[in-house]
Amino acid sequence: MSFIVADEINGALFIQTPCEGAFYQQNGKLGFFCSLLETRNEWSHFLGLPYYFDLIRRSIESRQRVRGDMEFCEWEDDRASIKLEFKMLDLPNNLGIANEEIHSRLLELEEPALQLSNEIGKLGSDIARKASGFGDQSLEALLFTVQSSKDPSVKGRALEELTAKLFESVPGFRMAGQLRTVTATEEIDISLLNASTNPVMSREAAFILVECKNWSGKCGRSEFSLLREKMQNRKDRCSLGFLVSWNGFNETITKEMLRGSREKLLIVPLTGVDIRKAIQAGSFEKVLLEGLYDAIHL
Repeated sequence: MSFIVADEINGALFIQTPCEGAFYQQNGKLGFFCSLLETRNEWSHFLGLPYYFDLIRRSIESRQRVRGDMEFCEWEDDRASIKLEFKMLDLPNNLGIANEEIHSRLLELEEPALQLSNEIGKLGSDIARKASGFGDQSLEALLFTVQSSKDPSVKGRALEELTAKLFESVPGFRMAGQLRTVTATEEIDISLLNASTNPVMSREAAFILVECKNWSGKCGRSEFSLLREKMQNRKDRCSLGFLVSWNGFNETITKEMLRGSREKLLIVPLTGVDIRKAIQAGSFEKVLLEGLYDAIHL
């Protein structure tokens, strides 16, 4: 078996693969050696890291028996991190097509673990929301609190709950966890699972992140940059985010949006005006689609 680089196959100098690893040739066939590594202190899924990786390992071993297009190599757990190594066999000789096949197989391997993790997250979220009284207040009552409360923390919490309820009113959207989820490295106001059948929304990735700012002033470019970083940390599972700023945005956000106009990631700005409009019209999905269109055609 010999490891190869991209330019030895099709003249390309570089190709970015969906995970750490290396292409190799064996008996004239192209394969990919894949190494998945995650640390416990940075793990943010609801299903624990050992159980999540164990499900991926089971998927690999099942495909090895049934399809013969994968080969399990090594499992290493040093208590701080877990490493899972395996081979993808019989890939197309064109590296571009092979890269797409690697991405497709990785998604299939991770699907059972991701599904279970999401179900655990949904169950935990439902229990936490009941315990904290989430859902007891109407949209109008929450809106009144956001607009009239003198307590910043109360106003902020009401805006987060109001925004979450509006997003969950969109067909196919549901909360992936509790409000204001805190991981080892970041805090996320709202994380949504995207199962929308809308032709526009369905093109986006599985997760949607939402950040809420109930400041007395306007949001600027730094808040956009922070949300973009959180989206980038979702392992290519988040392509769409919404930044809700009750009192609007500074002009600097236009430059920030134009700077990232060639990226796959898209952040849609929403204001208090948009929230009030959605409640009055009774259709938050329409407001989202209008905001999405404006962000794309900026």
